[in-house]
Amino acid sequence: MGVDKQELSKLQNNYDEAMINEYKAMVNDKSLVINYNQKLKSFSFVDELDITKLSIYACPNITFEKLPQRLEQLVIYNSKIQQINWLSKINQISHLTIYNNNVKDLQPLSNLPHIQYLDMITNNILDISPLSKLQKLKELYLSYNRIIDISPLLQLKLNVLWIAGNQISDFSQLTSIYDQSVLSGFRLDGQKQLSKSDQKEYSNLQVIQHSIKQNKSIVKRQTHFRKQSQFYLNSINIQLTDVAKKISKMFQLTESFFYQYQEVDQ
Repeated sequence: MGVDKQELSKLQNNYDEAMINEYKAMVNDKSLVINYNQKLKSFSFVDELDITKLSIYACPNITFEKLPQRLEQLVIYNSKIQQINWLSKINQISHLTIYNNNVKDLQPLSNLPHIQYLDMITNNILDISPLSKLQKLKELYLSYNRIIDISPLLQLKLNVLWIAGNQISDFSQLTSIYDQSVLSGFRLDGQKQLSKSDQKEYSNLQVIQHSIKQNKSIVKRQTHFRKQSQFYLNSINIQLTDVAKKISKMFQLTESFFYQYQEVDQ
């Protein structure tokens, strides 16, 4: 018995319409959140929805090629993404989060001139040169990748920069980044070569999330950060007395946080 293609088409249309109606009911203030959906494989239905904000959590089987081009904010968590070529078509996007995936190539981002907020924490990124073209970028989160060279960031004027847990070996470029940026948030922990950094007094920094991990020598340099109002210390094997002496010299410090001391030297 042959398959009736007309009947199959009708069933598919009914399924698509039901899905569209289901997600229309979920849309709130032009925003849609999709959580832990193993069955969803395509966004062909999303064009029917009036949304500018889309958040996707743990949907590993989705093909992202048909996302609506009018999106302004996109969040994708833990969905096994390896490439983002499809992003080049969403050129109005201003806030982008692709967290805990497996993205390597950032080249498609160079065609997104409106990006102000970019979170690519926990991916597989080595080359960040495409970011140098994002002149509107203000908040950048690149922690826990494979980044070695941060020179492309010299072209940007950032307010927030998180580059913890990478493989950066030359920190002298940080001085230039500080000179041209107004950083209010900064995180640099987990760098094995941090002690080789050519540091200076970063007077622009007023609120800092500067976690220190696996770097004893950086404690001795904390007088470089004189204007921050908050100081976050996440440290193992750092002598508390040395830290306290240095912290006391930060005249404008209003809050300090010491936690995760597990094997503190006595």
